[in-house]
Amino acid sequence: MSEPVAWGSDEHDPSAVLYVLEIKRGRIKVGFTRSPLARLRRHRALAEAHGCTPGREWTSPPGSGTAWREAALIKFCAELPRSRRFAKEYFAGVPFEVAVCRAAELCDDRLTAHRLRASSTLESA
Repeated sequence: MSEPVAWGSDEHDPSAVLYVLEIKRGRIKVGFTRSPLARLRRHRALAEAHGCTPGREWTSPPGSGTAWREAALIKFCAELPRSRRFAKEYFAGVPFEVAVCRAAELCDDRLTAHRLRASSTLESA
C-alpha cells in the first residue's frame, strides 16, 4: 500500500489491530489499539455509562492496526453523506457494515470486505 505512515511506532507492532465498535442509537467508534480486549471492554463500559448499548464489534487481523489506517478510516467515515462526527473517532449515520467493509479493505482483509459487499445490508446502505 502506498499511503504514508503517520507515526512509525505502530507500523511493525504485531499485536496492533484496527477496530469498529457499534454503539446502538446508530453510532460507531473506530480506532486502533495494541490491546484490543482491554480497549473494547473500556469503550463498552463508557458507552453503557452514557446510557448507550454497545453492539457488534470487528477487529482486524493482528498486526494490521496502524495509525495511517486509523486516519484513513476516520477520514472515510467523516466524508460519508449522512455522517455526523461527535468526537475524533465517534460517528453517527455511518452503518457498522460500511465502516467494517472499509476497515477490512484498508487492512487487506479481502474476505471480510467481499462478504460485506455481497450482503443485502451493505447494498441497501
